[in-house]
Amino acid sequence: MAVTIIVPMENVSLQVGDTAFFVPISEDFLNSGVGVAGFDGATPPATIGVITQINANSIVVQEEINVPSEGDFILFVKNANVNASGIKGTFAEVTMELDTPLRGELFSVGVEVKESSK
Repeated sequence: MAVTIIVPMENVSLQVGDTAFFVPISEDFLNSGVGVAGFDGATPPATIGVITQINANSIVVQEEINVPSEGDFILFVKNANVNASGIKGTFAEVTMELDTPLRGELFSVGVEVKESSK
């Protein structure tokens, strides 16, 4: 059974396939001034389910695991199989330029590379 959850604002990073979670937020917790939206990490997020549809002010999850209450803090996690990070390939070329007349110094360059084929 699918459930529709009303969300107050659209997040441009949210995609179908992401997993939605929630954290119950009490009024006392909100007034405590602790952390983001009053969340101190003591209560682990509860899984709502995988997002199957995104509307202007709501999300739809198929086969919900837990249903949030009004006022709960909603968050989501990207699907790691679809949204893998890092550069893929066998070579890369990088050009770095300093766009200022002032002298600059490069202290460090780092890269994460995953070989895409062998």
